[in-house]
Amino acid sequence: MSAATSWRRRTWVAVFVAGCLPAALIGFDALRGGLGANPIAEILNRLGFWALTFLLASLAPTALKIALGWTEPARYRRMAGLFAFFYAFLHFATYLGVDQFGEVHAKEQSGRRLEEQIETLLRESPDVCGDAKAGQE
Repeated sequence: MSAATSWRRRTWVAVFVAGCLPAALIGFDALRGGLGANPIAEILNRLGFWALTFLLASLAPTALKIALGWTEPARYRRMAGLFAFFYAFLHFATYLGVDQFGEVHAKEQSGRRLEEQIETLLRESPDVCGDAKAGQE
């Protein structure tokens, strides 16, 4: 294996680790409770930020090649694009699955509780109309 091949392989590994690092940091912050008062919004913001960052990183090699003649960054364009897709998918899945589904589920739960409360109130309260009629007779 030549020195250039070894260098490229190490660079591929470094780019891959750099691409996985934001997801690991989001997971670490979620586990230790460091996402703040609204953790779903924080996760959505971070995933969206990294999706856009990797999208720009995947588009930048073309501009670098045209403007400066650099061809080396083009080797990592596909990996950056795949990470952009990965973070955009996680962003969308978190929004749809956690934020929206969780909101619908919470509304269903609160609706059930309200119905149960009304039933309990009706069962345990005295029959006001019946008592009034009984007093009139």
